[in-house]
Amino acid sequence: MTHPLDGSRAKIERAGDHLETLDSVLTRFAKEGSFRIAGELDSDAGEYVMRIYSNRQPPVPPPARTSAIVGDALNNLRSALDYVIWQLALAPSKKNQFPVCDIPKLFEARSKGYLATVPEKHWAKIESYQPYHGQGREQLAVLVKLNDADKHRLLLPGAVTSAPRKGKFTVSGLDSIAVRGMDWVPFEDGAEIYRLRLEPHAGSNVNVKAEVPYTIVFADPDSGIGVNIADLRKLRISVSNIVEDFAGDFPA
Repeated sequence: MTHPLDGSRAKIERAGDHLETLDSVLTRFAKEGSFRIAGELDSDAGEYVMRIYSNRQPPVPPPARTSAIVGDALNNLRSALDYVIWQLALAPSKKNQFPVCDIPKLFEARSKGYLATVPEKHWAKIESYQPYHGQGREQLAVLVKLNDADKHRLLLPGAVTSAPRKGKFTVSGLDSIAVRGMDWVPFEDGAEIYRLRLEPHAGSNVNVKAEVPYTIVFADPDSGIGVNIADLRKLRISVSNIVEDFAGDFPA
């Protein structure tokens, strides 16, 4: 026996398939060691500059299909939410979709169109998942914004590091360091990823050795919003939980 939400569940399952493929491709890319993070001292500025460098010439970034895979996963998750609204609507139309809004007034305005034929008894539950409520619901705003961006161009893979907490540093010749990091940098040979400001003002006697891992993040360069594979897995769980929350709203 089929359930009205089986379409949504199929979309969520398909998103999981995409993430398994993405994980496999990115794991292979990491093992190839195409890029590394290394640094050099800028003694004039008193900073140690960390950059991402290609181990191959010309540089070989993650395959373009990884961006397409991410876009497909996002589309499946967005569609899973829209399918719920289609099933709840008394007279489904192309205007129906699951509203995802950053502010309450926007939800109020958009719901008049998106939920026009959805019984109002469902509106409160839909509203409870809006990003402005916080508590992790902000992920839905990321989902929608990146899905919209992917409709026009591929999300670009770039490197992000949470140094120095996740890196291994050996620093001598100074008392302390402060970090000024970049949110996201494309896989371009020599792109600056962050700086260590050396205190007191450093000279040539300072020695910094670093082993720094990076995470691949797929981002919309215009907005700076991006996701890594861990974020996508969390999004999949969140969407699945939302879908299942509506399962009891349909006749058994």
